[in-house]
Amino acid sequence: MEWDGAPVVADKQGFVTVLTLNRDAYRNALSQEIVDALLRQLAIARENDSRVVVLRARGRAFCAGAKLDELVATADGPDARRRQMSARRLFSDLVTFPKPTIAVVQGPAVAGGAGLATACDFVIAAADVYFAYPEVNIAAAPSMVMQILLRRVPWRVGTAWCMLGRKVPAGEAKDYGLINDVVPSDQLEEVGRNLAELLANKNPDALAIIKEMALVGPEMTLRNSLDYAATMTALISVSEANRESAKHVLSHNDPK
Repeated sequence: MEWDGAPVVADKQGFVTVLTLNRDAYRNALSQEIVDALLRQLAIARENDSRVVVLRARGRAFCAGAKLDELVATADGPDARRRQMSARRLFSDLVTFPKPTIAVVQGPAVAGGAGLATACDFVIAAADVYFAYPEVNIAAAPSMVMQILLRRVPWRVGTAWCMLGRKVPAGEAKDYGLINDVVPSDQLEEVGRNLAELLANKNPDALAIIKEMALVGPEMTLRNSLDYAATMTALISVSEANRESAKHVLSHNDPK
């Protein structure tokens, strides 16, 4: 991989696309150039044959949140709305991305950076990192990030993290379900790569349906969610991959 001047470096490895934040000089903060680059690369990965997207960072931090100098410079007028709508689109695109996404967190994930990781389906973090929602300390609120956070952890826990603005160690984040696994920093890349390869070998249509059901099911009534699930199950049951897999299982379970 060549570390050129790109704010986000994309590296497609078979069915896995790895996106690396590449602005260590400002701790990979969510500048407009990084947001725009992530949106472009996610659009590419959505349309190509990638089956998994891994989001990682190069340098001291995973992501330090909003780039404050840009935030101050665009505090008024149309640029402020553009920044907010771009961030909204990025979070939305990650949460609703039709393929599995993995955040591999090697350094602090702060404010919008914590939201970036939280928006992914899987989060693997090094043991010495922390997550933080410190906006309250500058008389602000993590408004968009909270909408994702409170769908990942208990309401009382997530609200307390945002109100106190303190650092949340990776172990505590795992205890409350914010992240999937905490590993030694020297094993982080290997664990992330193994998870990506495991997912890439699963049927992509089945994974897409699982993700969609996980997103929309909780927002429906029980009756509507069961009806929707029945429809989705019927759709995948007619696929060739599903029939062949079922035949394979039956052949190995044949009592004769």
